[in-house]
Amino acid sequence: MEYEPSQAQLDKGVEIGRAGEELSKLSGLANLSIWEIAECNGSLIPTSSESGLAGAIGALGKQKAVNRVWADSITESLKNSGFVTPEGVSLKGVKEFIEREQVELLESASFLLASVLHDEWRTENFGNPDGTFRPRVKCLVVRDGFEKWINEDKTESGEIKLFSQDIANTNFENLHPHWQKDNYEAAKKVVEIILTRNGDINLNDKQVFAEIGDEIHSAWLQRQQDNGGWIEPGLEVSFVELPADEQAKDINQIRIAKRLFKLS
Repeated sequence: MEYEPSQAQLDKGVEIGRAGEELSKLSGLANLSIWEIAECNGSLIPTSSESGLAGAIGALGKQKAVNRVWADSITESLKNSGFVTPEGVSLKGVKEFIEREQVELLESASFLLASVLHDEWRTENFGNPDGTFRPRVKCLVVRDGFEKWINEDKTESGEIKLFSQDIANTNFENLHPHWQKDNYEAAKKVVEIILTRNGDINLNDKQVFAEIGDEIHSAWLQRQQDNGGWIEPGLEVSFVELPADEQAKDINQIRIAKRLFKLS
């Protein structure tokens, strides 16, 4: 059975998705603005015409076959964003807003997905029928002159524990940054894949399946190498060489994200 995010997580996913749609509208306007900026007095889309702001935006994109419905939608987004002035719409302000919002949206979506992936991991590996979790305690110790995270049952007699945490019984938000990091970076990669493909991901297409799986698995291998993580023998190969069950683990990250953000 595929893991299902909680209702609260799904609601947050919808909220982020709506913010992404609004940002996409503004990004479309920015592209048109760059295309025809010379006719906008260098920095403003004029609004003095009888047709008003929506008409001005529609005229700006006329040669791009932009329709009035799109223009009306853009108009509402701009008004909500506070960039409309008596003289027009500040292109610089829109651009800066887009860049700022893109960063925040990526971080919000990645953090939410990372939380869901953590819940999926602990449910699948340590979950009990009653909804509780079996313990999985990790300890930070100094060994051979270096700080290392190890399983609690692998600590040595007299070894000082700098920090310990039951990561299976801890929500993602409260995990030590070390244990948040890999999930967050994995989630961020998945969100970037979704954005790059504009949310259009058909996992029934064998080529798409292989391409996305390769991106996810290659990113994981690189993270393990960069962070000195352990790579289980047999997983150092390319995605297409992985056993089917290991491929499914990589692709499942995309499946969960599609459900979380309501992507078809």
